[in-house]
Amino acid sequence: MTRELLAKVVDSLPYPVEVFDMDGTAIYVNKTILEENHIPDPNMVIGKYNIFKDPAIVNSDYYHMVKCAFKPMKSQKLHT
Repeated sequence: MTRELLAKVVDSLPYPVEVFDMDGTAIYVNKTILEENHIPDPNMVIGKYNIFKDPAIVNSDYYHMVKCAFKPMKSQKLHT
């Protein structure tokens, strides 16, 4: 699947989707999340919104889980 096709599929999902880089900065948002938050232009979010700087996330009970999700995972060999 090409990156362009994947972007079209994700953009058409009825579920809000955001993709962040390892620093927590938004690098992709789909149409649904923009519509739900009344954001007219993805460029208002991409490269500007950082999940680790959002007071609603930082002050939440699940902030530690968000931070944990961004930790690099150790690769494991599959045994066959």
